[in-house]
Amino acid sequence: MAGTLGKTILVASACGVMLAAELASAQAVERIVAVEARRVQLAQAAQDQIDGIVEVT
Repeated sequence: MAGTLGKTILVASACGVMLAAELASAQAVERIVAVEARRVQLAQAAQDQIDGIVEVT
């Protein structure tokens, strides 16, 4: 019985570690997406400025 309990605890612990890794991975992906969205926003703002300068000249 104690062996089964030990194995159950080990499996539960491994599942917890895997869940934590999945969460960290998901958070990293969210940060990458946010940074990329900001990069696109800045690039669009820069292009809008260039377009404005070209229209004036």
